[in-house]
Amino acid sequence: QKVSSVETEGENEIVYVNGSMGRKPTNIKLSKTEIQEVLNRFSKASKIPKKEGLFKVAVGKLILTATISESVSPRFIIEKIVQNKN
Repeated sequence: QKVSSVETEGENEIVYVNGSMGRKPTNIKLSKTEIQEVLNRFSKASKIPKKEGLFKVAVGKLILTATISESVSPRFIIEKIVQNKN
């Protein structure tokens, strides 16, 4: 089974994986600090500063799309870039 993306709705929410098996919950929950660490790593690797609002960056074969706000917990989805085989 292939995983195409990983997502979280925010701190202490279940992390989901999406792929050939559909959308499945994991038993993983991330703290706000852990979510910030993921965002910081993508920001550093892409050399694009993290900012409030929609934050979207590509690193290697992954795309991170995050919503960052002072008023709500950050949320993100990490997707694999799919190469079309022609």
